Amino acid sequence: GIPFLDGSVGEIIEFYGSSGSGKTELLMHAAVSWASPLQAGGGQRRAVIFDNEFRLCLPRLQAIVQARLSNQKDCDETLNRIAIIRCQTTLEFLAAIQIVAKRDGDHTKAENQSMLFLIDSLAAFFWREDKLAAENLGPPSLSPAIFRALIRLVREDQTLVLAAKPILFKKRTTKSMHNTYSGGEAKYQQP
Repeated sequence: GIPFLDGSVGEIIEFYGSSGSGKTELLMHAAVSWASPLQAGGGQRRAVIFDNEFRLCLPRLQAIVQARLSNQKDCDETLNRIAIIRCQTTLEFLAAIQIVAKRDGDHTKAENQSMLFLIDSLAAFFWREDKLAAENLGPPSLSPAIFRALIRLVREDQTLVLAAKPILFKKRTTKSMHNTYSGGEAKYQQP
């Protein structure tokens, strides 16, 4: 397994990076490690990848599995433990989370195993749905319901959520600047 993931069951771990920084690659490696057989140093557990940005490359996932495992049977079993779900809307994403949690949750509880949810990306629907909802130009956002469902998963089930998101905005500085007006010209000063 991946030691920091094994110790994080029951948590939501979020990481971010710019486009092309390897977020999807990291998620695929985590899924393969989680699902690989115990004798190969894996966790031999179920992993579900929510490919909301449609960037996951199946041949690349297979190559990662084959590079890690030498036995074809182990490769096949590992790939069978990894489910890939592609969602186009927040409603599909919410439904998929709930269906997978219900379907696989009972199985993982019975075997006293934890499940890994990998999300690429949490911000996939931001511009298309959430921003429009915030500006009252579309239906209400379902993002809060998704976050509640994920929190319920990590609290009630033995689930770990590893979520990627892109950097959408420039980093804000920790020191804020105040605009003050003084005798005809604007001056900026730090508080």
